[in-house]
Amino acid sequence: MAADKMPLEGDNSYGFKRGVGKDYFGGAPGITTIRFDGDLTLSDFKIRLEGGDLVFYLIDPANPNQPLSEIADVFYFDNWIANDHGIERFEFSDGTTLSKFTVQSDGRLKLYGSDGDDTFVGTSGRDEIYGSEGADTIDGKGGTDIINYLLSDAGVTVNLATGQGSGGYAEGDQISNVESIIGSYHDDVLIGDDGNNNLFAQNGNDHLEGGGGDDQLNAYGSGADYLDGGSGNDTVRYRWSRSAVTVDLTDQSNNAGDAAGDVYVSIENVMGSNSYGDHITGDAGDNKIWGYGGNDTLDGGDGHDIILGGNGNDVLKAGNGDDYLDGGAGDDEFHYGEGTTTFRYDLGDGNDTIHANHDVDASYNDKVVFGPGISPADVTVTRQGEGTDKYGNERDNLDLLLTFKDGGTLLIKEAFFYGPNGFAFGELHFSDGTIWNWESFNKMRFENTSDEGEKLAGTLGDDVIDGRGGDDDIIGYSGNDHLIGGAGNDTLDGAEGNDHLEGGTGNDTLKGSIGNNILDGGDGNDTFFSSTDGEDTIIGGSGDDSIYSWSGTAIIDGGTGDDDIDISSATVTIHYDLGDGNDTVDIRHSDDSSYNNKIVFGAGISPDEVTVTRSGSTSTSLLLTFKDGGTLRLFDVFHYGPNHFTFGELHFADGTVWNWETFNKMRFENAGDEGEKLAGTLGDDTIDGRGGDDTIDGYSGDDHLIGGAGNDDLFGGEGDDHLEGGAGNDKLNGWTGNNILDGGDGNDTIYSATDGVDQIKGGSGDDKILAWSGSTVVDAGTGDDTIFISNAKVTLHYKLGDGNDTVDFAYSGQLQDESHKLVLGEGILPDEVSVTRFKGTSKSILLTFKDGGTVNLLSVIDPDVLRLHLDEIEFADGTIWNWESINERLLGGLSDEADHLRGTTADDTIDGLGGDDIIFGDDGNDQLIGGAGNDRLNAGEGDDHLEGGDGDDILEASRGKNILDGGDGDDNIVSFSSDSNKLLGGAGNDNIIANGGSSIIEGGTGDDFIIYRSKDATFLYNLGDGNDTLEATSPIVQPNKIVFGEDVSPSSVVVAYVAEQEEDLLLTFADGGTIIIKEAFNRQTSQFDFGELHFADGTIWTGDDIDQKLTGDAPTTETATTITLFYADDFYSTKSHHDHIVFAGAGNDTIITDKGDDQLYGQAGNDTLTGGEGNDAFYFSTNFGKDVITDFTAGAGSIDTIHFSEGTFDSYADVIAAAREVEDDIVIQLDNDNSITLQNVSITDLHADDFAFAS
Repeated sequence: MAADKMPLEGDNSYGFKRGVGKDYFGGAPGITTIRFDGDLTLSDFKIRLEGGDLVFYLIDPANPNQPLSEIADVFYFDNWIANDHGIERFEFSDGTTLSKFTVQSDGRLKLYGSDGDDTFVGTSGRDEIYGSEGADTIDGKGGTDIINYLLSDAGVTVNLATGQGSGGYAEGDQISNVESIIGSYHDDVLIGDDGNNNLFAQNGNDHLEGGGGDDQLNAYGSGADYLDGGSGNDTVRYRWSRSAVTVDLTDQSNNAGDAAGDVYVSIENVMGSNSYGDHITGDAGDNKIWGYGGNDTLDGGDGHDIILGGNGNDVLKAGNGDDYLDGGAGDDEFHYGEGTTTFRYDLGDGNDTIHANHDVDASYNDKVVFGPGISPADVTVTRQGEGTDKYGNERDNLDLLLTFKDGGTLLIKEAFFYGPNGFAFGELHFSDGTIWNWESFNKMRFENTSDEGEKLAGTLGDDVIDGRGGDDDIIGYSGNDHLIGGAGNDTLDGAEGNDHLEGGTGNDTLKGSIGNNILDGGDGNDTFFSSTDGEDTIIGGSGDDSIYSWSGTAIIDGGTGDDDIDISSATVTIHYDLGDGNDTVDIRHSDDSSYNNKIVFGAGISPDEVTVTRSGSTSTSLLLTFKDGGTLRLFDVFHYGPNHFTFGELHFADGTVWNWETFNKMRFENAGDEGEKLAGTLGDDTIDGRGGDDTIDGYSGDDHLIGGAGNDDLFGGEGDDHLEGGAGNDKLNGWTGNNILDGGDGNDTIYSATDGVDQIKGGSGDDKILAWSGSTVVDAGTGDDTIFISNAKVTLHYKLGDGNDTVDFAYSGQLQDESHKLVLGEGILPDEVSVTRFKGTSKSILLTFKDGGTVNLLSVIDPDVLRLHLDEIEFADGTIWNWESINERLLGGLSDEADHLRGTTADDTIDGLGGDDIIFGDDGNDQLIGGAGNDRLNAGEGDDHLEGGDGDDILEASRGKNILDGGDGDDNIVSFSSDSNKLLGGAGNDNIIANGGSSIIEGGTGDDFIIYRSKDATFLYNLGDGNDTLEATSPIVQPNKIVFGEDVSPSSVVVAYVAEQEEDLLLTFADGGTIIIKEAFNRQTSQFDFGELHFADGTIWTGDDIDQKLTGDAPTTETATTITLFYADDFYSTKSHHDHIVFAGAGNDTIITDKGDDQLYGQAGNDTLTGGEGNDAFYFSTNFGKDVITDFTAGAGSIDTIHFSEGTFDSYADVIAAAREVEDDIVIQLDNDNSITLQNVSITDLHADDFAFAS
């Protein structure tokens, strides 16, 4: 239907209604009113600006979503923005009026363009401008304007900062004064400016950037969006999502719903959906999270967060920052974290629950803020709930329940987790300024106590709390409190302050912690704990009480009944009166320090009416019995010893004071025939143990301790003490001072470790005497006694009839530090004493007397210097035996056992016979014969002759002209004498050291190693003498010589360098024996400096002869010398003209021969071979390694040849096939591990004559 066009002129009023069709109005200035009749209201119209025209679309009620193009009744006002129509207002049937200004500013106008290039100019209100085809110019003017590209047929890119648009309907658009963008249903890029922008993503994978300002990025459409808030405080919104969303700012891979695939950059805040149960998690920053409708789970994470639940039953979780949680309507649950959390609750918020976090909230600064309308008087406070508290106790009433006047509730779970009086939350703030905290709740309770059992707590001030009836649990906390348990079994804890606790009737528990407290148990069997830093006064009252005093100072009166008092590190004063019953005091000191504890007895208890006895299986307790039958038992007061009282003092009303010396004196003055533990005082005591096995400690002073009958243990302690063991097997210990230790009868053990002089009498019996230090005079007495000597200086007395005694010197110190003496009694004559080795041992001596008695001196001989630990033996006739005297007697009793012998100043002949002997010749011209065994012979002074005999012997000489003959065995012969010596190795592999004057040295048979000083040494060598080595102690400067026997001729000796060292000379003999002269050549001149080689036929080889044989033109027809290299990597080089056969052996060896027809065997390892002049042959078998021949001469009729064994090469053709040239050399490759390199040889030089094969 065509639109009717009607002018509007004059002061007219026009009425329009449904069914008029599409009308187009133009007009002139004037006052005109447009009136909509027929019950039409503003809500029946859609009002838009289209291309500058103001258009009213009348909505069909039967089809409210009808497209605009199909609506029948439309009213057009042309060029509304540009023209002055004169229309002042629009009137609707319900009385609503729009002026010509409000129709533009109330946000109802939507501007649509054409398919061409349109220009949109907004109003001062909130305009919504629909982008269309064409390059449009859009100016939103005032208000908060929106540009909408929902109708675009392709994705758009819109940048409010640059004012440019591209893609789809945005192509070529110029945009200004627009704050918000609604994207298309395609993939859009929407970019804000520095203002507060609102960007809407639809379906598609959109890219939104807020830029500066506090922006809102709406991402409720499907698609994976990129959302960058830019600077400012930015929000991502999912309010219009059609299902629940999951948003995780810390891990966006967890996102779900419309948030799935979304990427966040610089996003601080999140809005959930309007109606669904969302899961939203913040990050470490300060976030604001809205849940809106639905049962949401909102977690702020770290940072200072604001979390708003909205409607629904929400779960709100605080993180590590200081957070604000408001659940809104619905039954919400709150969880707080490690920061300070503020919870908001208003009337109408439902039934909310707060879950405490006891692991981290140590300061309890969390609070609940109540909204207006909630006053303290309207709140009902109750406790409820069961569970386990911090200390593992199963308890009731852990939770705090607040009920409000509208029926709503706030439940704080485990608010009393730290105890029934320990409120573990924080504060509750009312809008009138009232604040409730834990003291508020506790005060509510103890001001309204009843006869039921209750758990009560004081405030920080001075409280008076009366529990009345029931089993109450009361804690005073700070302040000077007065806690009254009343009837029932109560628990009272004063905590801080100077408190007064009264248990009342019942079995109560009273605790005094800090301060000066009065703990009064009253009636019943009460328990007291005192661990104050001040002074507690404890009154047990009637009943059997348990009192524990663990620190500080306490005054204790247990009262009537059988009380137990347990003392640890406290200092206590205990009061006891007649009628107080049977009390026990248990001492638990960690050491034996004095704690100045005391017991004060009341009037009527006198010292002479108290019976004192020891009790306990080890007698460590003291029992006091009073005239009324009451007792006081001091348990374990002798814990640190039966004579060491660890309590303090006992004070009587008459002024008498008892201490530990009092008790000890009572005991040793009344000793009986039973075994007892007694101790002296600090003075000079006489203590007689009488019968029984007694333990007596003298302590300080010069004491006289008498064991009497029984096996007694006597300890002198400090001072000069006299200890008498008496009958029985006793132990005596003198300790310090000058003591007399008399064992008496029995097998006694006596210890002497004094710093003075002890006199020890063993008495009868087999005694054990230990002299560890100081000076000791020992008379072991009769019986078979054993005396052990360590660092003491001991004088031993022995007489006929004393039995078979043993003196053990094994523990003695250095020989020079000791001064021991054996004094023999009357009737023992020197010529009637037999001196022998004890059971053949080399270090012990047995003295045998005419009555059959013996003294066995164990380990008395020091084997290193052959001297005695015993200085002398003194006879009653004045005869003194020293070491020399005893040694003479020992020499007369040689045996086949191992002897330790020493000669005299005369010319001795000592034959050790069998055994491993040690013989010192000392002065004189001695003959020492080792005989069989591994002997050590030391020549001493004089011209001595030492014969080792059989065995591996050691022969030593330092002075004189000596003959040292090792004999058979591998001997060590050492001479440091500056005179002429003859050193004979004999048979065996000997080591000979001649480090003195001129020597004649004969190693004898075997492989000998001879070290000599470079001065006039003569070496004797015969065929059969083996492989000897000569080595000088310093560079050779004196003429030495080797003298060969009859069977060594010059022609049979081969001269060569030692393979591994050109400074050494190798002499090889016809029988295969050798002599190596180490460093025989001068290092500067390379001349032979050893000396001369003398043959039996008169031939003498000098250094020139040796040099000539090594380097001159010697004949080449002599027998070839065979050399085998044994070391890992050997170097062998010879200048000899002999023919050589050299086996390299294993290792990477270097072999160099000179003139002669030589045979070189590379063998295993990577060897370097040089044949020198002559017709040389090189031999290779399997596994010969990677060898190099440095001077191979190749060609027909060649003088050098290479010989291959089986398993290598079989023919010349095989060799050529395996050969290759590498630079100037040939490499003949058998396999990866075996090859031969011929240096400076080419393949064309080779000939079949150069090779020989096994087959």
